[in-house]
Amino acid sequence: MVRYALTLGVLGFLATLATVATGCVGGGSDLGGAKAEEVGKSASALEPALDFHGIGETVHTSGAIDPANPFFQSLGTNGRTCNSCHDARAGWTMTPLLARHLFETTGGTSTIFRPHDEAIRPDADVSTVAARRVAYSMLLSKGLTRFTRVPSASADYTVVAVDDPYGFSTPTAISSFRRPISVANVALEASITWNGGPGEMRTLLMNIMNGGTKFHAQATTDLPVETRAAAADFMLGLFFAQSYDFFAGRLDAAGAYGGPAALSTQPFYLGINALEGDPITGLPFDNESFEVFSAWEGIDHVDPRSSGRHDHEPSWQTKARAAIARGEEAFYATEFDITGVAGLNDVLGQPVIHGKCTSCHSTPNVGSGSVFRMLDEGTTDAALRTPDVPLLTVKNNLTGAIRLTTDLGRGLSTGKWDDIGKFKVPTLRGLAARAPYFHNGSAASLGDVVDFYEKRFHIDWKGAKSDLIAFLGAI
Repeated sequence: MVRYALTLGVLGFLATLATVATGCVGGGSDLGGAKAEEVGKSASALEPALDFHGIGETVHTSGAIDPANPFFQSLGTNGRTCNSCHDARAGWTMTPLLARHLFETTGGTSTIFRPHDEAIRPDADVSTVAARRVAYSMLLSKGLTRFTRVPSASADYTVVAVDDPYGFSTPTAISSFRRPISVANVALEASITWNGGPGEMRTLLMNIMNGGTKFHAQATTDLPVETRAAAADFMLGLFFAQSYDFFAGRLDAAGAYGGPAALSTQPFYLGINALEGDPITGLPFDNESFEVFSAWEGIDHVDPRSSGRHDHEPSWQTKARAAIARGEEAFYATEFDITGVAGLNDVLGQPVIHGKCTSCHSTPNVGSGSVFRMLDEGTTDAALRTPDVPLLTVKNNLTGAIRLTTDLGRGLSTGKWDDIGKFKVPTLRGLAARAPYFHNGSAASLGDVVDFYEKRFHIDWKGAKSDLIAFLGAI
């Protein structure tokens, strides 16, 4: 399996593939078993986003990407725009591969490289290229941004010790390293940041636009309301999804409706297909909430003679499409016991939930959580800590219980012991473009994500594990 340890030479190779795939080279070249000129038919206002599964694309509900929008303007004091950290080439976030490309082409001086939030500590040496390579190592290796936060004085827990490999954090000023959230597809989500609170999405985005500009772009004053609103509306109209698979070809072909155009028409409201039942329709939760590739189910078993073929063997493209469809079915049909997930089992009063992947990724054909729900699946547990992230020792002020964690999660915002380690359920569309995964980039690939859940919940994929990975890479 391809890993992020691949050299930057791969980026150039993928760029060449994209040039061929989008028809910029003379038509007739074959890529993934389909004519190359087919790829460009999906409406896109931007260059393709390249990944190790294929190509993602962006559409905007306005019909165009407006470069004059405040999202693309430098509104602070350090040269940054929102686009500096939320780049279309990385599915509207930032990835290690893109960060390394920017580093090598600019010597670590691109606007993404600013020490106050991207260096391992804000006072890190950035005077030389070699020093910057060390200072921005977390961004370059895992695509992580550093946030220094102060726990609330009214919190019901106390951080009693911090083991910080960079010697910066203290119990009252803690560094948290997190992946930037993609700002695409936010119109189909219940919340936006990893641990931010609920609210009306446009208002949340306006607040984030203001706060993010003041922190990341180091603006010295609040943004005008109209500026915040314009940026929020831009993000609400932004849709990104995988549009081309290197093996299966176009993902909106032969009856499938992958890609961002179909995604942009997907209905959404808070609670749609919620695990507790839909508050609008009154219908119960339906685990079969993905049907993007249902048209491809079983196509590798169709008699090839019926389509003019006489070799009695489906093409490898047909096999790839059938595998994606099987992976989609495995995603919504494989049952396993969900246990020990704070924010789910305890909230629903069910120590064991006989669920599927869609039990949490419930929004139809999107895979976001359709209700505001923060979950602790164990991704911050000390047992999973790598030496490059701080480890916190936290004490419950009431019971005296001790917990070791690499991130306070939602608990940092609420000051509640019960919220420590909780994070949002992220959307799954466009997943392939934004590796690595989880809030801390601890899963380098989609295979690592599947491995985590397989181990965490003792899941038997019944032979469909590789198909599931193919599906996740195609949405």
